Amino acid sequence: IHKGDTLFISLIKFSVKCENVDYLFENKTSADDFVERKAERGLAAVKTVIDTSAYDHLEGVEVKSDNEAQVMFDALFNVDAAKGKKIEALETYDKSDSVNLFYLNNMPIWLDAATRISLKNRIETEKSAGKTNTVLWINTSSVELPIAQVEVMLQALEMYAIACFDNTAKHKAAIMQLKTMDTVKKYDFTTGYPEKIRL
Repeated sequence: IHKGDTLFISLIKFSVKCENVDYLFENKTSADDFVERKAERGLAAVKTVIDTSAYDHLEGVEVKSDNEAQVMFDALFNVDAAKGKKIEALETYDKSDSVNLFYLNNMPIWLDAATRISLKNRIETEKSAGKTNTVLWINTSSVELPIAQVEVMLQALEMYAIACFDNTAKHKAAIMQLKTMDTVKKYDFTTGYPEKIRL
């Protein structure tokens, strides 16, 4: 697809205000030939001509197969595909340091769920043995802390993790309700997360 070219799309089985319509990019043959080729496979087709000058970002992109054409069409017009990509980006954000981070003595760290459970079991064992301090390992460094402080930290982290989980779930639900490419593109899933904990 090159800027300024006329882009022919065969639309078949694509059901957004259309009946039995799908989609496929084609600029290697004429629209009539393309529709005829699709018809030979027993598919009803609809021709649509689009001026690609509206899609400057497609300049220089070549469509070499029907599969690539469908992927490109999805990226431009398929709202469900766009919502899927948006949720993938949300999940990546949810797992990043933008969310999974807290500060201990001004040092940025994170303890995942498995580590928090392990640490909780450790301090319960140490308390039973009469200890008042425990050791927290951060990568290859260790920090000795009062067990009481670690208990407060773990409770705060669990509450933080719950709030983050709920916020991510709300964003997923909101994204699934979006109806247009524009609203999907503009949706900001970075909002609503709790402030980072400082201990």
